[in-house]
Amino acid sequence: MKKILLSVFTLFGFGMCFGQSFTMPNDTAVHNYPSGGADLKVSNNITNTSGDTLRNLQWRNIAMSTIPTGWDFVGVCDNFTCWGTPDVVSGDPHVYAPFAANTVAGHYMSVNIDASAANGSYLWVRNEIKNLDDNYTKVVTLIATKNGTSGVNTIISEDDITIFPNPAKSAVNVLYDAKLGIKNIGVYNLIGKMVSIYKVGANSAKLDIEELPAGIYFLRMYNTQGKVVATRKFTHQ
Repeated sequence: MKKILLSVFTLFGFGMCFGQSFTMPNDTAVHNYPSGGADLKVSNNITNTSGDTLRNLQWRNIAMSTIPTGWDFVGVCDNFTCWGTPDVVSGDPHVYAPFAANTVAGHYMSVNIDASAANGSYLWVRNEIKNLDDNYTKVVTLIATKNGTSGVNTIISEDDITIFPNPAKSAVNVLYDAKLGIKNIGVYNLIGKMVSIYKVGANSAKLDIEELPAGIYFLRMYNTQGKVVATRKFTHQ
């Protein structure tokens, strides 16, 4: 039987008058698969508190990292089924069945991994949840680690941007919403000198920093007009 790392995000509804029909306590969650091989299961159901039946809540995967060597990716799942390959996960949106207001109906989202035979590493999955009735959308990120991979449990996550590991040794991951329009990321040292710049994808980037000296650096994220849309700090060991 597979040992499964199951991490689940919970959504709580807000009234439609606030323009939000659901919310989440954490936009980013990190869970570690222990070295001893014991299963880790965190299960939190979606609770509908919108005051009405949610009929058009859906989710889709918008990005995920490369599956580490030795990791058995079981799938990204809801309470109906699992989608077991990255190309299927990132396909058409997956719609939840309707469920009544003010009830916990067993609806959830999870990522399932068997990392029992794997070495220490990490995998991240980034999903978008949307209610089609009011177009309210949230993005959630799951980071699964094995053996408490150094730096992954210390993350920076705010304003739809997640950075990890921090401190970083050879690479730093930057995850962000596509709506920010980030096209380039510059790495700057403490005196403000640019030491590297990267062209990046629509919603994620993995920056190679292995050749940089140890120290504190800043990431400046630029849109297509060359405007800085965000700045974040990280440490290189």
